[in-house]
Amino acid sequence: MNKQSSEFQMISNLVFIRLQQLKRELTKTGWLYSLILLVITGLLGFLLYHVVQNSTHSFYLAALMIVSVYTIHSTRNDLQFIRQQLRNPFFILTTEYILLALPVIILLFLKSYFIAGCTIIAGCILIALIVPKNSTHLLFPKLARWIPSAMFEWLSGIRNTKGIVAVFLIVLYATCFLKFIPLIFLWLTTITIAGFYQFGEPLSLLYLHENAKQLLRIKIKNVLLLYVKITLIPVLVNIFLHPDIWWVDLMIYILCMLVIICAVLIKYAVYRPNERLTAGSMLLSIVSISPALPFTLPLPIIVAAIKYKSAIQNLENYFHDQHK
Repeated sequence: MNKQSSEFQMISNLVFIRLQQLKRELTKTGWLYSLILLVITGLLGFLLYHVVQNSTHSFYLAALMIVSVYTIHSTRNDLQFIRQQLRNPFFILTTEYILLALPVIILLFLKSYFIAGCTIIAGCILIALIVPKNSTHLLFPKLARWIPSAMFEWLSGIRNTKGIVAVFLIVLYATCFLKFIPLIFLWLTTITIAGFYQFGEPLSLLYLHENAKQLLRIKIKNVLLLYVKITLIPVLVNIFLHPDIWWVDLMIYILCMLVIICAVLIKYAVYRPNERLTAGSMLLSIVSISPALPFTLPLPIIVAAIKYKSAIQNLENYFHDQHK
């Protein structure tokens, strides 16, 4: 009885902590963007409920959820602390991941797709068992041959995420002959890349540019060129093989590029040298959902326009200090 009470208390504390973190992020984001996030989340749930019409769709959704949980697991920075300092880390991680996937599990159960729902639960359990490698060796040491040093966000991001973006790209190319499926992996590739832009580089790298406008122009140009270089071919193949949905491919591709642009602008709107930039995380999450809901097209455009001005103002403070 004491053991069960202790585990229940642990779950209660975990849920309370996560809710407090969510509340803090929503407060930072502001009521307007928080309301937009709530509306988008509701629409996404409604869309998923009506799109999942057979067991094949249910397993696609289950696979997407498991991949998402694994991505979170492989990129989080607190795994070593949880495993070394907390009691019963496997139980904590499993509970966290099942709670995260719970809305999708409930959706599948409501539609009587019990096997797909149980598959997500099993996937969460297996992912919680994966122990991160604590290696002192540099991951992907030859990565700089393929990605220029100016794209240091990509170099560090790919290493920090254990190369998961390469897996998404491979699946994107492998499924480009299918209808709609490659767009899911295009989206996963996009939001993974967007996550690379959440750390502020040293001022010495900032000052390699003459001013704020030049920095943003070069950053956006470089990231779009590289993004198009690695993703355009499978999208064109999909348009060629499925001309009836060419407009869907095109709209989602444009939205994905807007997400990348917003990631850069949000980073520099909240930029602080040598710091992890968590202030814009919630807003970036809201924007990242837009490719899944193409009718939200105006949202990333509005965010990009607002954050461009904010980024210029924020960066000008640092360039002004340089010339004092």
